[in-house]
Amino acid sequence: MEPFLTHTLSSIVLASTEVAEEEGGSFLVTPGVGLMIWTLLVFFFTLWVLKKFAFPAITEAIDKRAKVIRESIESAEQQKEESDRLLAEIAAEMRRGQERKQIGPHGIEGDVAQVQQTGVTHHDIQAHCQQNIQQRSVCNTHPSIAKRLQDER
Repeated sequence: MEPFLTHTLSSIVLASTEVAEEEGGSFLVTPGVGLMIWTLLVFFFTLWVLKKFAFPAITEAIDKRAKVIRESIESAEQQKEESDRLLAEIAAEMRRGQERKQIGPHGIEGDVAQVQQTGVTHHDIQAHCQQNIQQRSVCNTHPSIAKRLQDER
């Protein structure tokens, strides 16, 4: 098989050089009308095959990617709006905490008297503070739980 292939290739090269010598140049540099027609036919056939099979698949893939990008952008905008809303809520809660932290109009003695009248013990206050701290830590890590807790209030 190998000698046949070598013999065929050498005869093609020899024939092309003989034709080139007769015409005065390479047949690829000075193509004939027949070669141009066949080249155009093969080009248009290839273009038709691509248009029929490849281009619809490529267009579909591009459309899917554009849809995923569009949905990602919308999701990011929604998350940004939600984070802005939560930031405003946290800022309001911090302002309320600062207001609570200030001493009341009666001074410290008035606050102590008020605590004694309500009967709230030191342990009750610590338990309530601990519960608030746990809720805030859960809220910071899980926004969906924070929303549920806020809806319960």
